[in-house]
Amino acid sequence: MRKVRYSGNCYEDNAKHLLFGIRESKVDSFRLCHGIVINAIDKKPMGHCWIESKGVVIDKSNGLDVEMKMDLYYDLGNIKKVYKYTVHEVRRKIVEFEHWGAWDYDPPR
Repeated sequence: MRKVRYSGNCYEDNAKHLLFGIRESKVDSFRLCHGIVINAIDKKPMGHCWIESKGVVIDKSNGLDVEMKMDLYYDLGNIKKVYKYTVHEVRRKIVEFEHWGAWDYDPPR
């Protein structure tokens, strides 16, 4: 039986997009989100990261360029617990923890 190895870059890619890919004049309305989602392939919980603003989710992880309504994204991911960070909090957390996340919870994988 082949063992599946899970890896991704959601924390890093979405944080970088928030910090460097959104115009400074608009970034205050955006939040970086860390949370637990249910993986669509194996139906097991995992940590994930995305960006939200005004009812829309942006997800730049793993080469994707997802933009969809927040309620649909939450339904598809079966998202329950979410930690949301302003751009200023993201900068502070990166310096404090010396990595891209997760910061305030221990993701199942």
